[in-house]
Amino acid sequence: TRLHPAEPNPFNPATSIRFTLGEGGPVDLSIHDLAGRRVATLRCDVLAAGGHLAGWDGSDDSGATAARGGYFVRLETAG
Repeated sequence: TRLHPAEPNPFNPATSIRFTLGEGGPVDLSIHDLAGRRVATLRCDVLAAGGHLAGWDGSDDSGATAARGGYFVRLETAG
């Protein structure tokens, strides 16, 4: 499993996040602020092995525009 760098970074108004799964299974791909709080959930489902793409438009889970600043992308998979 591999999480690739977001492109473009920095972004305006959106960025793409590519990731590759070595085996299929549950995936939770999310954006977190520098304090570790979840800002947005990009993918939360079961995916097949291989390459995948998710986009983030800078909004949080409620649809509001997230504050300017740095963010982390977190990819959680089974195992």
